[in-house]
Amino acid sequence: MCNISVKRFGFFKKGVIKWSGAIFAVALLWFGLFLQAHAGLLTVKVDVGSSATVGKDTDGDNNADMILGPQKDENGDGEISFSLGTLEEEAKIKKIIIKKVSDKRTIIYEVALDADGNTMASLEPFSIPYFASEIPIFAYIDMVAYLSMNPFVQGDSFAVMNGGIAGLSAFVFKDASSLEGISIEDFDGSLISSLADYSGDVTVSGFDTAAYLPESSSLILSMSGLLLLGLGRLRKSMNSK
Repeated sequence: MCNISVKRFGFFKKGVIKWSGAIFAVALLWFGLFLQAHAGLLTVKVDVGSSATVGKDTDGDNNADMILGPQKDENGDGEISFSLGTLEEEAKIKKIIIKKVSDKRTIIYEVALDADGNTMASLEPFSIPYFASEIPIFAYIDMVAYLSMNPFVQGDSFAVMNGGIAGLSAFVFKDASSLEGISIEDFDGSLISSLADYSGDVTVSGFDTAAYLPESSSLILSMSGLLLLGLGRLRKSMNSK
């Protein structure tokens, strides 16, 4: 009796160690997959069936050195999503430029990050306001400064004088009447600075969003399922001995 109990206790002790080690391995795998799978997603709202293009400035020269699109709203839900890449790729983004059609108007705006270590990933998730006006405009948005303010809501209206809104340094508006047929590839700092400052009213039409999500989530779930199945068999084997 005593020998059997000792054996059983020894097996139980080894089984607990194996079981705990397996669970720890699963946790490590999940954590590692999450770090590798993180991806940024920019979702822009457009007129149903229209297109949008996104440019990424990753070297800080005010040029869109990486172009995403044009991409069409294929499923007719009025939204188009663009992958901004992994954590490492997002960390290189200095600015993004969005060109899209909303409310039958071409909308162009630029989202800039400051130089204090803020990245798209460190700020996500966040919403980006876009504006309607009497004439086509180009909007420059200092995203860090905007996120420190009280958030806008759809329908908010502001008076713009000489390109700015009194008390809101996060925004600069330019007259974009001459940019109607221009492509994202042609955007650079000299082109934008050559535009005349806009004066007039602007209204918040809506919000685009930047968020993060795990890539290949189905793969991660499948691998986790296989691991849990293996753990279940290990436990069944332990209980049968």
